[in-house]
Amino acid sequence: PYRGQLEDLSEYTKTYDSVFGKFWSINHFGANVDNLGCTYEQFIDDYFELTDAAMYSFDTYPLLEFDENDPSAHGEMDGFFYGLDLIRSKTLEKGKPFWAYVQTLGIGANGVLTKRTPDREDIRWNVFINLAFGAKGIQYFTYFTPANGTETFTEGMIGLDGEKTERYDYIKEVNFEFQKYGEILLHCDAEGIIYNKQPNNRRYRLYEEKFEQYGIVDSVGGDSFVAGCFRHTGSQRNYLFITPPTPRDSAEVVLHLKKGKAVNVYIKGERTEVKADGDGNVILKLAAGDAVLAEV
Repeated sequence: PYRGQLEDLSEYTKTYDSVFGKFWSINHFGANVDNLGCTYEQFIDDYFELTDAAMYSFDTYPLLEFDENDPSAHGEMDGFFYGLDLIRSKTLEKGKPFWAYVQTLGIGANGVLTKRTPDREDIRWNVFINLAFGAKGIQYFTYFTPANGTETFTEGMIGLDGEKTERYDYIKEVNFEFQKYGEILLHCDAEGIIYNKQPNNRRYRLYEEKFEQYGIVDSVGGDSFVAGCFRHTGSQRNYLFITPPTPRDSAEVVLHLKKGKAVNVYIKGERTEVKADGDGNVILKLAAGDAVLAEV
């Protein structure tokens, strides 16, 4: 919905609640949409003021077609991290979780794709980058492949012949992996983001200032990465959820500890202990499309 539709939706959802009393959700544009009718910050404020929504759902599909003739093309949407951080911050302020959609197919118009068909690393990164910014629910667009019309689609998780595509297996793999630590993230507040070695430009800007340290980590080094900073609402333990900044990047991540000689991490969904070296550094190696959750 656009801003001008929220009052009608408020009336509708209140009626729905009084008649059925069941869970409902409304999906929203991402923060990069034009002509919303107000700022995105104001839209979220108004949405929660006007409705008794249990969560905030949105979709932004960042995996663009590569353009070999455009030297500035890099394959992912500009402003994507800004939008994620804005939604992270505003839903944290409201005390409401957010759910994000992940792209499973190519999308375009009139036979021309603008968003690429994702491979394994694309899908994994798209899941993990949403989790790094605090998503509590991952949804997929789409399961069955839509028919082409005004919009053009490649095949999603289930092809036009009704058979599973390779993306079905990619999603099965990543779902199984993050369920191993998902119960932790479900009960954490996403407090902010650490960047390492990212330029301060439109592509990587955030809604709020990045963190420089978190928990027992007083500095970071190594290759470029994005780390979501989480605090468990029960145990008050701190966590970093770390992933490379694009689907094509691998990363050697260096966490310098203020104290302690090791951290517990989830690698490929499995919990293990990684010891610090003599300088107090914990070194983590991430392949493209991977992520780790570290208790710090």
